[in-house]
Amino acid sequence: MPLLKGYSRETQSENIRRLMREGYPQRQAVAISLETARRSGGGARGVVGPNPNRAGRVGDVHEWIGPTGVHFRDVLSPSGTFYHDTTPPEIVSALDHAMKTKSRVRVFYGDRATGRDWLEENDVTGTVGRSTGQVPIALLLPSSRSSGGGAILTDSVVRLVVGGREVYRHPAYHQPSIEVARGQDERLPWAAMVDGQVHAQFKSEAAATRWVAFIRGERMNRADSGNRAHHLKPGEVLKMSEQTPEQRKYQPLFDLVTNRENWKNPIDALVSPSVVRALGATKSDLGRAVTFYTGSVPTISREGTRWRVRAAGYYAAVGS
Repeated sequence: MPLLKGYSRETQSENIRRLMREGYPQRQAVAISLETARRSGGGARGVVGPNPNRAGRVGDVHEWIGPTGVHFRDVLSPSGTFYHDTTPPEIVSALDHAMKTKSRVRVFYGDRATGRDWLEENDVTGTVGRSTGQVPIALLLPSSRSSGGGAILTDSVVRLVVGGREVYRHPAYHQPSIEVARGQDERLPWAAMVDGQVHAQFKSEAAATRWVAFIRGERMNRADSGNRAHHLKPGEVLKMSEQTPEQRKYQPLFDLVTNRENWKNPIDALVSPSVVRALGATKSDLGRAVTFYTGSVPTISREGTRWRVRAAGYYAAVGS
């Protein structure tokens, strides 16, 4: 059955249902639906801030029937954005606030009936915008400068991080068992195992470890030096996120050699040993920092009074 074209939440929800009826797992159906919406083009333009053009009162309801007869109800929020009526009020408030402040968010999708995380890795980070039209909905924009993005499936959010702080967690939120293990594939020898089954494969242990940390919410981007999200505990006051000890040690070193145009590109840099020593580090630490962030093993040779650091880079070692 062909998928519907469009970016609205109702279109994406209908596409997810169609894909699941065809036998796709729920997590994969969500990913395909989000990608289809993103490729639909100009309709998914986003705006931020209050919506002065929307006539209506907070709590107004928009009801409609989908192509397969499914009944939908969307409720108007204070920002002038419609959310599915089953969206928890904490999520509505947090996304409205993120839209106003242009804070970066990380969305964790899952089964709201059980609280199980779908382990979705695509289209889950960005800033919050709003679609145009008579029934504007929340969009996830790649950055605050983006003009388009996919709809946020607010009725499938089981965990939400805004500005490095976890602001919502489903009461029964949980993830399946995830671990890194050595696999049998010589080309991609490291694997992320989910409930004992191969879920994703990588060229290096470092890349697999970073992916697992991203899926667990311990870092906000799959492959950069981003901040860890603080895990919210019952009754705990929210605190700013903290970096891991490895990130605190290696990020200043990696910044000395990173490609300024794109950190994933090959590395070819000159570094003064005195600068490395001033950071309380050694040449070996510098090499470990490159491997930690890119998955590639560098060569460090003497060139005059400085070290020349060369590495294949993230694209070559891990991929896009």
